[in-house]
Amino acid sequence: MVGDPEVTEAQARLQLSRLAAVLAVLALVLIVVSGIHRTSVDAVCLAWGDCSGWSYLTRSAGSVGALHLGVSALLAFITIGLATVSRALRTDGRAHAISTAAIILIGVQIAMLFVPANGTAAVWSATIHLGATALLLACALALVQPLVPSAGLTRLQAATAGTWFRPLLLGTIGAVFAVLVSGAYLAAATGSSSCEGWPVCGISMSEPLTAQISGQVAHQALVGSAMVLLALMLVDGLRHRIAAPLLTAFAAVFGAEIAIGALSASGVAASSVETLHFGVAGISWALLVRVALLTTPSTTHAETTDHTTREVLRDYFRVTKPGIMLLLLITTLGAMLVAGAGWPSPSLILLTLLGGALASGGASALNCYIDRDIDVIMSRTRKRPIPTGRLTGNQVRNFGLTLSALSVIVLALFVNPLAALLALAGNLFYVIIYTRWLKRSTPQNIVIGGAAGAFPPLVGWAAVTGSLNLTAFLLFALIYYWTPPHFWSLALLKARDYGRAAVPMLPVTHGDDYTRRMILLYAIQLVAITLLLVPAGYVGMLYLIAAVVLGGVFVGFAARMYVEGTSRLAWRLFKYSNYYLALILLAMVVDRAITR
Repeated sequence: MVGDPEVTEAQARLQLSRLAAVLAVLALVLIVVSGIHRTSVDAVCLAWGDCSGWSYLTRSAGSVGALHLGVSALLAFITIGLATVSRALRTDGRAHAISTAAIILIGVQIAMLFVPANGTAAVWSATIHLGATALLLACALALVQPLVPSAGLTRLQAATAGTWFRPLLLGTIGAVFAVLVSGAYLAAATGSSSCEGWPVCGISMSEPLTAQISGQVAHQALVGSAMVLLALMLVDGLRHRIAAPLLTAFAAVFGAEIAIGALSASGVAASSVETLHFGVAGISWALLVRVALLTTPSTTHAETTDHTTREVLRDYFRVTKPGIMLLLLITTLGAMLVAGAGWPSPSLILLTLLGGALASGGASALNCYIDRDIDVIMSRTRKRPIPTGRLTGNQVRNFGLTLSALSVIVLALFVNPLAALLALAGNLFYVIIYTRWLKRSTPQNIVIGGAAGAFPPLVGWAAVTGSLNLTAFLLFALIYYWTPPHFWSLALLKARDYGRAAVPMLPVTHGDDYTRRMILLYAIQLVAITLLLVPAGYVGMLYLIAAVVLGGVFVGFAARMYVEGTSRLAWRLFKYSNYYLALILLAMVVDRAITR
């Protein structure tokens, strides 16, 4: 019936979908146009705007500039139309929000036209412009009605529940967007989004990679990360029959993008290939966004989905054992600040800590996977994500393997191969030697397995110097001798748990008295190791005083426990051991800063 609100809203929704489809096509065309090589403006700027992006497009870029401006004008008009039509959908806040976001993105694109078309500003202008276009394409796709029947769509969305597909999909989306934007940066800065000498990109294995970091290497690293995430997502998606045709199409298009990038790097028809490169990149982005939209539950379940997503992310974060990660990163940072003649660069520190965090999180996740059978038994661990069923063992295993692989990639590309090798060795020692073998076979598990936690200082030292020396190994020994008294003090309080799980921790196999005696013995050895750092020549009197005082308190706790014959102070010793490690490293850094 004419004037029926439901009919009017249905018509508005259909019109909105059609306008969004047109907008998506135009945004994709604009991405293709962005790949066409533009020559720089050599003329002197005589007046305001002469060297702006607007002036460049209207005067210097010829037919390409005219096409760019024409497509951009159509994009603006279509976006305004979207915002107008969305007003008819009074109950659809999602459509309003997306239309508003599209208007803002158009504003960003227009603003970039007034940025000078030469110099550094032009490079960032082109990068931001293409990034805004990619996001505009995503907005348009979000407003296009799916062609899948509602029942099939519900089944598709339900198929992703309880799988690792959504986190992988989000990670792949982020990686592909970073690939697209970094490609725009390279194209603006060098005239090509591909690296020279693909796929090595000019990397020399004879010198530290810290001296070779460039936009080209970063772009290729992002491509590699996207490939890893894509492979994992395809395996999980195809296994659960989640959007198989779209996933297959995306994999094919992304593979074509990599092949085209290799052609571009070889100099074959560079301008035409570069245009095709950007076009295929835009198509792969569109396919990936469409998969994400189809597998996202409807707005009626938005609140539940958001809550579930937060819980899933929290659970993935929990299996990385952030407390242990923080402790290991502190030891890595401490070694970095002590190692060099001067302070390391902030970028090197951040990249090393990122690689260390990925390695620690990956090893901890794999530990949770291997120990899932005994975690159910122990009260301390039974609330972890796998025992409670919030995450499956396979999800945590894949997560751990992914983080571990990414840690090696980050450290090898952006730090140096030695740091990457040491991080990998520490990871393998913790997962295979300690968790898989020693933990359930010998009461010396913590003594030998403590070496795994002692690798981070070596990683930090190697990151700064590219080598290892006596002081680096003394830092390794410091953590190695700190670990047994630190962990055994906790094991005294959790002995029944370990007994039920048949884990041969020292209090279970040899009793509390013997454990307290060993805690005292290792505490004394720990203090001796800390004092050896002074004659090694890297620290001086300030550190010596701090090491004596802090070590005296540590040994005092251990001695009181041994003399009293009780574990009354075990928890206090455990907490103090954490502070002790942080403070001894801080004293080392401060002393080193003064004596530099």
